[in-house]
This record gives sequence, structure tokens and C-alpha cells, in this order.
Amino acid sequence: MAKQLALALRAPADHGELVHSGVRHGAVLVWQKPCRRQWIKVNPSDDLARAMSEHRGEEDRFFTPNEFHQWRRVDLLRSLRACYVDLDNWTDWPAVLDALSIQNLPSPSLVVESGRGLHLYWTLDPTSKQALPVWQAIQDNLVQKLLPFGADAQARDCTRVLRIVGSKNSKNDTEVRGWVINPRKWSLHELADEVLGPRKRTTVASLESARVKRQASVHQRTGTYRLWHTRYQDLCLIADHHAFMKPSGIQVGQRDTMLFLLANALSWFTAADTLQDAIMRVAKTYTPSLSHREVSTYTRPIVNRALAAQRGETVEWQGKPKDPRYAFMTPTLRTWLGPLITPALEPRLVALGPPKSDAE
Repeated sequence: MAKQLALALRAPADHGELVHSGVRHGAVLVWQKPCRRQWIKVNPSDDLARAMSEHRGEEDRFFTPNEFHQWRRVDLLRSLRACYVDLDNWTDWPAVLDALSIQNLPSPSLVVESGRGLHLYWTLDPTSKQALPVWQAIQDNLVQKLLPFGADAQARDCTRVLRIVGSKNSKNDTEVRGWVINPRKWSLHELADEVLGPRKRTTVASLESARVKRQASVHQRTGTYRLWHTRYQDLCLIADHHAFMKPSGIQVGQRDTMLFLLANALSWFTAADTLQDAIMRVAKTYTPSLSHREVSTYTRPIVNRALAAQRGETVEWQGKPKDPRYAFMTPTLRTWLGPLITPALEPRLVALGPPKSDAE
């Protein structure tokens, strides 16, 4: 595709509108890197266009493609608005579009020339945080397919910030520019079909069969993400219950276990390179009495195993190669949590609830 066939984009307000159009369900966070590294929270009731416009011509300004409650943490995610890939030191985006076409992958909605690379966006209809496992599987697949073009393996988590169109990259004093390739909004299911497929041509008589097969394909690729994301939500529910209104967080004697389990759940759907930062953010919320060094020490085995998994390494278990990350069974997790699972919490737990009967 020639550049002249794409719509040029240089206004920060237009950038924000393309990604966050329609009803907003959470805050968009804008980062001013210079000086005090100030963060600006643009709530759903705030004027996003105006907030974004203030950064035109300013150096090193970033924003969150996804929306959050108060802060950019996985557990505070409110709405997924885009899948994205960050290509380092690559500027020939028509070549990238050709490569995507050859691999039967959809073209991005938006391409941003960041000054020293490219940001590719596949914009989404407002999508619930419950769909994070599917979103993460799409992200991982897109990054993997674009590794030959310098895809940043670290830039695949939902809390990522990307440069604002119309701002400047201080590293080479270059204006950040964008190109609208296709303004359509994807539903997450449609994008999953295209990226995680393959989608097969079918006759009318077999449409229902094809739909079931596609759903099975997506479920197979996202089952682990879904399980650990749901377990993580249950763990946050338990942690919230015990840390609420307590400045020191979860009490001594239980905090190490809770932190270890939260960190392990994160390791299954968070990029290994950013896992340590995610763990530190969670520790500040639920176990603030632990020092940075203590948090790092307690969770180092989890981070090391996540990095090994990212490198493609496996461990042998009962004669078969397995993912090196800790894959605890639900009864084991319930035993570790013990008294932290109170009778009041039991009915609210989804993945960590009491064992179900054979009929259920």
C-alpha cells in the first residue's frame, strides 16, 4: 500500500479519538516524561480531545491505548481499546503491511511513526477486561509474527504506553506522525478469528460447525491465559478483603504467601520482561510493609521461570516436557490460602471456589 493511499494523522486529539472513540469506561493515562515524569488521568467525563491537544509539539508524551481505574495496573484494567505492536528501528511500514498480508494477517487500523520505529494499532470496540486472556493471545501472536521487523517482545502487556501523535521524540527531535490505514473497529472475536485462526471457508450447511471449530481454536489457544487471569481476579478479591482499610496491607504470616500466588498468576499472562514491574506495583497495593528487596527475593523464582518460558525452555514432568512456570492445581492453591478464604468470600470465587460435584 502506498503512503498516499493512507490518511495522514498529526493531531493528538485525532489520535486519541481513533483509539478511544465512543463511550469510555475508564481513565486514559497520559505521561509527561520530562521533568517530574508527571502522569495525567483523563477520566471518562473529561474532554480527552482537549487533554491530548495540550501535548502537540511537546517532547516525549505518551498515553495508554487501554483504559483503567485510577492507575495502569492489570487488576485495574477497565476497557481494552486496541492491540498493538512496537517495532524498534524499523520505518518502512508498507513493507510491514505486505508481510502481514503474506501471512494472512489483517492490516493495522493505524500506523504511527514514533521517531525511531513504528507503532501498529488494531483498534477495538470497547471490550470488557474479562476478555484479557483472548487479547493477550492475540498480542503474543502478532508480536511473534513481526519479530523479523524488530517487534519489541516487552511491549505486549495491557498497561503499555505509546507515543502521542503530534508530540516529539527527544532522541532525534522528530515529530511523531500517524497514518490511518483502515478506520474500522474490530470486535475482539473478529480479530481473534483472523489472528488466531486460521478461519476456513465453509458452505452454508456447515456454518454452525465452522463457528464451533473457530471457538474451540480460540479457547485452546487462550485456555491457560483465561484460567490464570480468573485465578488472579479471585486472588485480588481475597487480598482486597483482607487489606481493606489496613495501612500495612495483608497481615504478617499471610502476606508472603499471597504475594507469591499473585505474582505466579501474573506470570501466566504478563510479558516476562515486564513481570517484575507488575509484581512491584501489586506489592505496593497489598503488601506495602515488604521492602523492595524482600519482594524481589520472594518472587525471584517466579520471574526466572517466566523468563525461561519466554525463551522456549521446558522442564520434564512425569516424562513429558512442561512449561517451567508454576502450574498449581486449585486444591493446592486453596490449601495455601487456608484461612484467607473466609465463608463470606467462598460464593464470590470463580476459579478458586470450593470443589464442584460431578454433576456440576
